[in-house]
Amino acid sequence: MVGLDIESQTKQVFDNIAAVVAHAGFTRNDIVKTVIFLDDVNQFDKVNELYADFFSNNLILPARSTVEVSKLPAGALIEIEYVVSK
Repeated sequence: MVGLDIESQTKQVFDNIAAVVAHAGFTRNDIVKTVIFLDDVNQFDKVNELYADFFSNNLILPARSTVEVSKLPAGALIEIEYVVSK
């Protein structure tokens, strides 16, 4: 886990997503849905800014759900599930 704050963890999650999507032969434009899990929904505004940056070149933004959960694995502050489709 990188960093103890929401910004660094969110950036790392997006770096991981970008790497996996590219390795599979897709682009960010192929992400059609995301589900964001936050341990504190009060961090939504910070995450939303980074989300907008990550998808800034997309023609269409993916559908998104955001939920607050009581606890994430390994003490993470954020987890993002995503669906890719051509």
